[in-house]
Amino acid sequence: MSGLKGNSVAIFAGSQENRIGYIGRNGASQKALEKEKQYKSASGNTIFAGNLKGDISETIQKKKAMARKEAAKIVADQLARDDVSTNSILKSQEHQAELLSEAAEAGEQLKYLGDAKDELKEAYGITDEYEPGSNEEYEQRLAELNDQEEYWSEIKDNALEGIGAESRSITATKQALLGRKYTMENAMEEAEQVMDAASDEIIGLLRKDAMEHVQEEQEEKVEQAEEAAEEKKEEEEKLEGIKEEKEAAEEQTAKLHETVEQQGEMLEKIDEIKRSADLLDEDMKGLLVDLDIR
Repeated sequence: MSGLKGNSVAIFAGSQENRIGYIGRNGASQKALEKEKQYKSASGNTIFAGNLKGDISETIQKKKAMARKEAAKIVADQLARDDVSTNSILKSQEHQAELLSEAAEAGEQLKYLGDAKDELKEAYGITDEYEPGSNEEYEQRLAELNDQEEYWSEIKDNALEGIGAESRSITATKQALLGRKYTMENAMEEAEQVMDAASDEIIGLLRKDAMEHVQEEQEEKVEQAEEAAEEKKEEEEKLEGIKEEKEAAEEQTAKLHETVEQQGEMLEKIDEIKRSADLLDEDMKGLLVDLDIR
């Protein structure tokens, strides 16, 4: 998977010192670590969960802890099941060793009793032609040896029977282990899948948070641009108002000039009329003189 381009942000699930990974009996899982590298962007922008603050950081830490706990339980449960089988085999083997020891001891006792019976015959001069009941003391001592021989024979038989039973149990347990569908390897894989799923979920959370952060920045920039445009519009409206006021003032000034000019013209006409009137008075006076009118 290639790095995200443009304004995308590469995200690692975990800090550089504490990335997601499961430490099991067979060592650390590398898949989660490798998956982190897949999200490295071409621009080198990277977010580590360990460096985040606030609710998302707490959420990530909880998810990591829950995933580790679940993965550890999966492996621990399988280990316990394996231990049960292993302990069963070990106990059977230990019991076999004890039974072998008992069988060996019983064998030694039976050999000793066989020799004792031979010595007893020799001591009493017993031959194959011996007639039962002809030597009561010999028969009594022989009966005692036979009782002991029967006792140790039973111990030996039971031990050998037990050894056989334990051998069959061990064989059955081993066959069950070989034939089982779910093994420690499966448990490790399942635990790793749990950690991978947690890693994917955390990466999704981080990506969403990063995208929301980018979106918030973009919205903030748009809002700032709109505010700037609004301020510019207000300034333009103010300038337009000033321009209109100036034009109105200039128009009033022009009208005032026109009025003053009209008043000047009127004054000139009035003066002209006055001058004409003065001339008319003089003319009338001259006429009256001419007509001798008083």
